[in-house]
Amino acid sequence: MKKTLLIISPFVLLGLYICFNLFSFDKNQAVIENLQLESFIGEKSSANILFILIPDQEQEYSSNRTKKEIINYLSGLKFSLSEQIKQGKISIKTGTASDLLETVSKDPNLVKIVSSPRDFIINPQLLSLLESRSIPLILYTSNLTKMCLNTNNSIHRASNIWNFGASQDQYDEIYLSYLGQKFTKLGSELDIVIYSNEVTEPRQNTASISSLIQELGMKVARIVYVDERAADLYSTLRGILQLNGKLLLGIFSTKGLDTFLPQAHKLGLSFEMGLSLLTVHSDEELLEFKESTEELITPAFYAPEIESPENKNFVNSFSKSNNSVTTNLPTTNTLRGYVFGEVVNRIVSRLGGSSNTGDFLKTLFVLDGVRIQSPAGSSMISSSGMGIIQPFYVIRKHKNKANEVIFLGDISPNPGFKCM
Repeated sequence: MKKTLLIISPFVLLGLYICFNLFSFDKNQAVIENLQLESFIGEKSSANILFILIPDQEQEYSSNRTKKEIINYLSGLKFSLSEQIKQGKISIKTGTASDLLETVSKDPNLVKIVSSPRDFIINPQLLSLLESRSIPLILYTSNLTKMCLNTNNSIHRASNIWNFGASQDQYDEIYLSYLGQKFTKLGSELDIVIYSNEVTEPRQNTASISSLIQELGMKVARIVYVDERAADLYSTLRGILQLNGKLLLGIFSTKGLDTFLPQAHKLGLSFEMGLSLLTVHSDEELLEFKESTEELITPAFYAPEIESPENKNFVNSFSKSNNSVTTNLPTTNTLRGYVFGEVVNRIVSRLGGSSNTGDFLKTLFVLDGVRIQSPAGSSMISSSGMGIIQPFYVIRKHKNKANEVIFLGDISPNPGFKCM
């Protein structure tokens, strides 16, 4: 059997080693002391390589958070693929776009599927190469244009890119309807103040959200466009508090949320009227400002508080270190790694043995309609939307009591999306 090299970027090596010496996620054993990185990646060499794409360090403004997100993603991946790894059917590599380009160029039949846990800009040369080799690329993005490629000045939807994330327009109506029901008293309108980052969020997008809110029977008291690069954000927020709104709906970039939360906390915002995020943000982002996020409502695809046997097992396996002290909880990234691993399980089982480049992509389409039972609930592979139908939740975070998790329904990928 052909030997393969293990490529680990220095960007995540230290974080991965520390994490995987703390945690094990074998279903029958929650704790394994001194777990080595090599045993996580694969105890035996394999012809089926899963490549986990990570950003170059220069692209990231918050490397520690990125490490946590990738570590959590890999943790969930190992939870579902542990048997395949032990049997030598699967090996995992992590690396940057340059690493992947080099690997695929040297041996076109080595990498069978690629996943990018972080939503970042990927080298167009790499995207074209993966499509030409029919290697599936799994993204988690809210920007569907990232499923488009520009080849010879012709834009088309890539035949190999699947999105296991979701765009905001897939869930905004069901989410805003929930807010309306929660905050509107019988016979009264809900006045909403929209806080929008004009640096990264086009005004026409915010305007369309405003129109949807009004169509749902609520009232937009005011839209506040904010340049989050401005130094005097404190005064802006103080002015927002004086507005006569019942709900503050925040549309943030990641950097904008980093700026907003500490300033809001300094003002002592309790938001009796309600603070709600419209964009799904990673748990790793919110945990950095735990004190500032104890009283808000946020859309989500996973929460440790979900009541199900699968999730309780998932949380228990994740949250105990080698001294049996709770140190952490699984996040949405952990859940995403788990679901991706379960999809790979289905592909490998369908193929049976060794496979050629392109077989994973063909099989992924064949698996249309197959359900994946995960700690978040039941997801389903959708070949028409090149994504997954997945459960969607609202989390109400409280300062002095346990978080509430409300299931709102399943959201589906957009099969009608076209690249313009």
